Amino acid sequence: MELKQEKKQKNITIKEFKVLVNNLIPTTLQQAEWICNEVERLTHKHPELKEKIKEWSKMPESERRELEKIIQQIIAEAEKTHQKW
Repeated sequence: MELKQEKKQKNITIKEFKVLVNNLIPTTLQQAEWICNEVERLTHKHPELKEKIKEWSKMPESERRELEKIIQQIIAEAEKTHQKW
């Protein structure tokens, strides 16, 4: 009997993508290569991510910092909620 885990697809926002990428810190060359391959695979599978990344890179530094604060607040709230469970 073979068990398969279903992965539910959800829309990925640039905020979620940025948090993921910024928190991936490779410690080996193989991990760095895997991260690069995954980013390439995801941007190929979801072309809108590539466009959002281009838009994000053009964003002024002040707006970027403000978004980073919002993301950190969201992560903190999610962690608190997760800990309550």
